[in-house]
Parts: sequence; structure tokens; C-alpha cells
Amino acid sequence: MDGDWRISLAPTIRPGQIWLIPATGDLDDAARDAIATANVVIYERSLASLVARVLPFGAYAEPLPRGVPDSGSALSPRALEFASLGWSVVQLAEARPGWLVRLRAAAASAMRVDRAASLPLRVMDGRRVSDGFVGDLPDLIRGCADDDFPILVFGPFGARFPLASLVFTANGLAG
Repeated sequence: MDGDWRISLAPTIRPGQIWLIPATGDLDDAARDAIATANVVIYERSLASLVARVLPFGAYAEPLPRGVPDSGSALSPRALEFASLGWSVVQLAEARPGWLVRLRAAAASAMRVDRAASLPLRVMDGRRVSDGFVGDLPDLIRGCADDDFPILVFGPFGARFPLASLVFTANGLAG
């Protein structure tokens, strides 16, 4: 695909979706847009300063619980919980070597959810966008190099529409 997929496809986070985004120092436009429009941002504690810089006023974010290793190896139970209620979720993970292995583990976590076989999955690697289902992950990331850090979009899970949202009067960093 020629050109910039972020502009041509204008990705939008939808209710019940989880965007698993690798943070590689600075975020691209698609990641920033997802964070700006998500109901909830969940992040590894090592990314707290990045989240504080990019989280829009009035948005809500929370770190992964203390004592949980910042492995990014799977979707967090909290992200799955929010998405099953119809909230749009961004989960930020620190991009490090082995990202593709961690993506396979994230897909395995999603497969534990009821009706996961039909759960849509989108892989955005900067050069292309591939659509399929969670079970198709090995085929969808085929061709990605070990130093690629694609974004995965899972869902929607559960309800079609989120619960009524709350308005925060300050940035919603929790923890």
C-alpha cells in the first residue's frame, strides 16, 4: 500500500475495542488519536511519563496493577473487563525485542473470551493494514520483521455501546 495508512484509513477506536499499542519512545499519529478518543487507557508503569505527556485533558488512564510485571505479554484482565462492557480501551506496552512473541500471547489471552474465534483483529504495521480474526494472527503478522512493532486492534468485545461516560475536571491519571 502506497502512502500513509494513518491518513488514508483514518483509524478510529470503537466501543468494545482494545488497541494494543507498542510505545517506542514517541507515539505516531494513529496511537495519539486512539489515546485521545479512548474511554480508558491502561499502561505499563514504565510508560507513566509518556502517558502524562499525551493524555488529553479529561481523559482517564490507569497503570497496570503493582506487582504485575510490565511484560506486555497479554491483554490485561482490566482491559478485557472494560471492553466487555463496551468501553473503548487503549493498552500501552513498552516496545522491546520479542514484540511479535508478545502479540501471540495477547491473542491467546483474547482467545479465552467467549466467541473469540469470531473476534475481529486488525494488524497495523505502518506499511499495511491486515484484517482477520484472532485465530489468524500468525498469518496476519507474517512478513513483519523482528524490529517491527505493529498495533493490534481486538474486538469489539461484548456490548455495542459503552456505559454513560463521566467527565473529569483534570487529567484522569489513576494510581
